[in-house]
Amino acid sequence: MAYRGRLIWPMQARIKRLDTASTKANAIGGQASGYDRIFREPVRTSTGTDSRVYTSELAFPCQVISERGAFDKLAQLPGGRELEFDLRTALHYSDIEAAGLSAPNGGTLLKPGDRLCSIYRADGTTKLRDFDDNPLYLVHVQDRSFGLDGLTRNLLLLYWEDRREGAP
Repeated sequence: MAYRGRLIWPMQARIKRLDTASTKANAIGGQASGYDRIFREPVRTSTGTDSRVYTSELAFPCQVISERGAFDKLAQLPGGRELEFDLRTALHYSDIEAAGLSAPNGGTLLKPGDRLCSIYRADGTTKLRDFDDNPLYLVHVQDRSFGLDGLTRNLLLLYWEDRREGAP
C-alpha cells in the first residue's frame, strides 16, 4: 500500500455543511421556497435571518494557515477573479474519506457555503478560536497534493472568508 503522508501539526476544525435540500424546504418571509426564485440565493428577511440550514458539526484534523505568505501578498494578479480569504485549512483526504464525504470522482463533498465553526487543539477539548460572532464560510476548495506515490489524493486546501456586508 502506498504512503499517503500525514498532517504535521494537526489541530481540529469543526465544520457545518450547508444542507441545500433543507434550505430549499425552509420557506421564510412569504416565499414559496428557501431560495429566491429569481436570484437563486437563500432568502433573507429584513430582520437579518436567512433560510440557510446547516448539518451538525463535523470534526476534522487539519493544519491552519492564518495568513498569506509574502509571495502571495506581492503577486500581481490579472484582472480576473482574485481569490480573497481570511484563513486556510489543510485537510487530509483519509479523514474526509473516513467521514464519508468523498465524492464518487474521488474529490470531496465539502463545498462553498459550508461554515467553519471553531478551531480546537488536537485533543478536541481545548477551544482555540470560536467563529460564532464573525463566521467564516468556505469560498474555495483546492486539491493540493496527490500523495507521495502520485496515485492517491493526499491534501485538500479549504479557503475561508467572512461574508461582506450586503452579501447574502
